[in-house]
Amino acid sequence: MHTADKKLKAALESSLGVMSHTTRRILSDELQSVQSAHEKLLISWQPCIADRVVGSGGVPQPTSTRPVYRSRTEPTLKRDCPRRSASL
Repeated sequence: MHTADKKLKAALESSLGVMSHTTRRILSDELQSVQSAHEKLLISWQPCIADRVVGSGGVPQPTSTRPVYRSRTEPTLKRDCPRRSASL
C-alpha cells in the first residue's frame, strides 16, 4: 500500500471508523460520482475561461500560484460564464 493510500485510509477510519467492504464501495462510488461531475464542470468552463484569458492578454506564469490576470477576470467569469447545471 502506498503512503498516500495509508494516509487516506487512516483519515477515513479516523472520521468514519472501521469500514466494511460494502461501506468502502459506497464511499468509492460516491467519490467517483463527485469527481465525474467536477470534470464535466471544468470541461464546460474551459472554452469560456480560455476566451477570457486570451482576451485579457493574461498568460499564466508557471511559477505563480495565483496569476495576476485572475483577479481581473474572476468577476467577469462569475457573471458571464455558464452556471453549473443541476445535472452536474
